[in-house]
Amino acid sequence: MPPVRTTSTKERLAVPRGPWILRTKAREEFDLAPSDLESILPIEVSPNPHGGPWPMKKYNWCDVRDLAERLRPRFGLDERAEEDGEQIARDTAKGSPYKVKSPNSSTHAHMHAHSLFRYGQLWDCQMDRIRPTSVKNGTTYYNRKDVEELAERIKQAAANPTGRERPANYRPPRDFNVFDNISLDDADDWLYRFTGIVAHPWNEDEF
Repeated sequence: MPPVRTTSTKERLAVPRGPWILRTKAREEFDLAPSDLESILPIEVSPNPHGGPWPMKKYNWCDVRDLAERLRPRFGLDERAEEDGEQIARDTAKGSPYKVKSPNSSTHAHMHAHSLFRYGQLWDCQMDRIRPTSVKNGTTYYNRKDVEELAERIKQAAANPTGRERPANYRPPRDFNVFDNISLDDADDWLYRFTGIVAHPWNEDEF
């Protein structure tokens, strides 16, 4: 079945490199937001077998791992940023209406943070990538300019996905083996079947 048309990748696909991982599992395993995954090329885009408007996407597991490492915060949980201009609460930054400067006007316009990119509001895992300025009465505050810069970085990354793009005449390499282009879980199953080795004992009670 041919891939469905998508806006962000324009049917651009990455070269398969080892085990793959589904989009939903990639988000869960690596604590990524939907818009984060738009910044890398998938290896397959197909209609959702469960229905619904969103296609099913597969990614190279190694590409998702590398993306998560690049996005990992490089500061401590208790580090604070200096207050610089207007402050914004975390929940407000994640999606409630707040004032931002209209790019074509000297006036202010009410917008949602989720209007900055197609997949909705800023997610907790994304907000954790910038330092807060303070925590008051259980509410975490940030510099609004830092939030807007974060949203812009996410928007630009999603609009320009990276990866080793598959050429139009791509053919699998001749040294293709049984562990290439299968999911990590399936690779574990095959390894156990052939060798008896348990590669990823996720639930120790089962072994």
